[in-house]
Formats: sequence, structure tokens, C-alpha cells
Amino acid sequence: MADAAIELLGADGARGVSHPKVDKKAGVPDGTTSFYFRTRSALMHGIASRLNELDLADLSLLTELTDADPTEFAGTSGFAALVMYSATEPWLTRAKARYE
Repeated sequence: MADAAIELLGADGARGVSHPKVDKKAGVPDGTTSFYFRTRSALMHGIASRLNELDLADLSLLTELTDADPTEFAGTSGFAALVMYSATEPWLTRAKARYE
């Protein structure tokens, strides 16, 4: 559900996120999102929490990759590679959602 909400937030902005739209995007029965996130504020906090979880998982993976091959993400070329990743999916939608 939260991943569907992130996609909506990244694509349509904050005004494009509602409980019924998240239900439809996630493919869950009507009212499911509002059962777990009673208010719009709770829904937005849930989205932020999920974004943090995804970012932490990605950063943990990056740490593991760096330990395996220390030159891959080191220095200026490593930073450039990370910037290029942020311009591709799913990181692009997540960045848009985060800024929103």
C-alpha cells in the first residue's frame, strides 16, 4: 500500500494522494488504506516512514557493494554513478515523492 502511495505522490504530488486512489493503485479493497491510516496526516507519515525504510535498505546495500568492490562507488566517478542512479526508476519517483 505504501509503495503505491509513494508512486502516486511522486507522479501526482501531494494533492494527487488520497485514500481511495491508494486503494485503487495498490489493488486492495476499498477502505483498506483508511483502515490502516485513518487521516491524511497518518497516510503522509506512513509514506515518509516507508521512504525511510527503502532508503535505509538501499544505503545498506550500497555499503555491502562498496565493501565488496571499494573502487566502484569511490571518489568522483562513484558519486557520479550514484547521481545517475537517482535519475532512474524507482529512485526517481522516490526522490520526487521525498521532495513533495
